[in-house]
Amino acid sequence: MKYLKKIGLPFEEIEKRFLEGVESLDFKVLYTHDMQQILSEHGTRLQGRCKIYEICNAELAKALFTSEMAISLVLPCRIAIYEENGSGYIGLIRPSHLVEMVTTDHAIKTLVKKLENELVAILERRFSESVTDGKS
Repeated sequence: MKYLKKIGLPFEEIEKRFLEGVESLDFKVLYTHDMQQILSEHGTRLQGRCKIYEICNAELAKALFTSEMAISLVLPCRIAIYEENGSGYIGLIRPSHLVEMVTTDHAIKTLVKKLENELVAILERRFSESVTDGKS
């Protein structure tokens, strides 16, 4: 259900490599949730950094939304980069599992699987040599 990798790199390097990979496959970052900052603004302290990126490939999103607007319940895709116990992680909930909750349409499921494969490919290419422990 999830794709999660422990990465042997500093947080900033994980973030940099991820953002470069997103751009290389025509995905765009729509929004970045800096959870450390957000929680700090509400008087709460978060141990370690955590950023959640909402990303989208416009062509795939258009095809999905045109087929069924309920797909808006699972899109845009979210990628998390965080620190825990001194280690960096990057991961996502697999969109193919999420889409099962909103549609039975095989064509939509196929497109979402293609989207998921592209996302995982970005992460595999950008971090294959830096993975210290797989949790997928």
